[in-house]
Amino acid sequence: VVIGVMLLTTPRYKRIQRGLDGLLGRTRDNLEGGRVLRAFAQEDAEISAFTRENEALSAPQRRTGRIAALSNSMTGALVNLAIAAVLWSGALRVDCGALTQGQVVALVNYMSQILVELVKLANLVVSISKAMACGSRIESLLEMETGMPQAEKPLAPAPTEETVRFLTSEYQRLDDLTADGTYSREPQEGTYSGYIFGDYYLLHSYFYPHMEYSVKYSSDMEEILAQAKENVTFYQESGNVAGAAENAYILNHYSGRTIPAFYLYDGWEALLSYDFSDLLILLLLILAVAPTFTRERENGMTLILSSCKRGRWPLLFSKCGAGVMFAWILTILFALSNLLVFGLLCGFEGWSSPLYAIESYQYTPFSGSILLFYGLMSGMKAIGFSVTALLLIFLSACFQKSLYPCLIGLGLGAALNYCAGWALSSVWWKQALACISPFTLTSGSKLLESLSGESIGGVYLLQILVVLIVQAVIACLLVIAIRRKSCCK
Repeated sequence: VVIGVMLLTTPRYKRIQRGLDGLLGRTRDNLEGGRVLRAFAQEDAEISAFTRENEALSAPQRRTGRIAALSNSMTGALVNLAIAAVLWSGALRVDCGALTQGQVVALVNYMSQILVELVKLANLVVSISKAMACGSRIESLLEMETGMPQAEKPLAPAPTEETVRFLTSEYQRLDDLTADGTYSREPQEGTYSGYIFGDYYLLHSYFYPHMEYSVKYSSDMEEILAQAKENVTFYQESGNVAGAAENAYILNHYSGRTIPAFYLYDGWEALLSYDFSDLLILLLLILAVAPTFTRERENGMTLILSSCKRGRWPLLFSKCGAGVMFAWILTILFALSNLLVFGLLCGFEGWSSPLYAIESYQYTPFSGSILLFYGLMSGMKAIGFSVTALLLIFLSACFQKSLYPCLIGLGLGAALNYCAGWALSSVWWKQALACISPFTLTSGSKLLESLSGESIGGVYLLQILVVLIVQAVIACLLVIAIRRKSCCK
C-alpha cells in the first residue's frame, strides 16, 4: 500500500508543483504590473486566464489528494483484517487449549499498536512524496542560469572608477528613455533584463542610489561638521552646555569619514536587524535558569546544601556564574550561526567596510567595520541576557515551584521587551524604563543607528553607555537580592 501510494502520488505532485509555480508567477506578475494591465485594459483577460489555470490545477490536486487519503484507510483496513484473522484463529486455539484468552488479548493489543505506527508511516509517506516533488523543483531552480548574462560582466567586479562610470551612464540613459513613459513595452535585444524598464528598475533599485550615497557621503558629512562647528560656538555663547557637548562630540567623532568601496549591504543590514534568535535565547534561558532554586526545594535538597561547607556564598556564586555563562554561550552560538547563514545566503563581501557605509546607519557614532559592530552588538546582547538570567535566578529564589518563575519570566520578558522600544523616546520616564530593561541591550543596534545620548556634567555620553551602567548596577542589586532570598545565608 505504501509503495503503491508513493508511486502514484509522487509524479502527480511534481506536475502539481509545476502548475502551482505557473499560477503563482502569473499572480506575482499581475500584482507587480497592475498599472500596466489597467493601462492596456487587460484585467478581464488576466482574470479569465487565472481562472482557467486555477481550475486546471484544482482537478488533479483533488484527485491526488484522494489517492493519498487512501493510504490511511487502506492501512487501517488491512490491520483490522489482520486483527479479525487473529481473533478467528485465536478463538480456535483457545477452544483447543493451545492459547489462553490473555495471550490473544495481548496479541490484539500489539496489532492495535502496530496500526497506530503504520498510520503514522502512511502520513509520513504522503509528506515525503510532497517533499520529493518540492525538492526536485528546488534543484531545477538552483540549476537555472541567470536571466541577465550580459549584465554579469560589467557589474560583477569589485567597484572601480570604470564600474561607476558605466553605472552612471547607463542609469542616465535609461532614465531619459523612461522619463516620458513612451518607451516600448515589448521585449528588446541588447537589454539586460529583456525590457528597457526592467533595466531601469534594476539600476534604480539596487545600484545607483547606493552608489550615489557612497559617493556623496563625504561631502554630506562635511556639511554636517560645518554646521556642528557653528552650533558649538552658538551654544557656548548662549550657555547651552548640553547642546555644545553634543555638537563637540560630532566634531570629534564624525570627521574624516569616507566610504572607500561600494557594495550592496542588504545582507548585512538584514543580519543587524535580525532578532528572532533573541526570542529563542530567552525561551532557552527561562527553561534552563528558572528552576535554579525551585528544583532543590522540590527535591528537598535545600537544608542539605545550606549545611554544607561550600553551600553558602560559593554555591550562590556558582549558580549565578553558571547562569551568566549559559547566557554568553547561547548568544555566541546563535550569533555565529546567524553570521554563517546570512553569509552563505547573501555573501561576506563588504564586512570590512565602515558601518556608516550602510545607508540606515549613516549617522551612527560608531566608526568601526560592519563585522566589528556585529561582534560588539553580540557582546551587548550577551550582557543583556546575563542580566535576564540573574533576574530569572532571583525569581527562582522567591518561589517553591518551578512553574511560577517560568510564567512570571515570560510575562516580565514581554513587558521589558516592550519597554525597550522606548529607548529613543523623548519622554523621560519612558527612557528610564528603557534603561532598566535588559532587552534594550539586546536591541542595541537601534541605539547606534543615529546619535543618541545625554550630556552629564558637560560630557556627552552615548545612551548605550548609560544603559550599560544602569544594567551593571541592576546586576549587582540582583546578586544581593538573590543572596537575601536564597537559603545560602
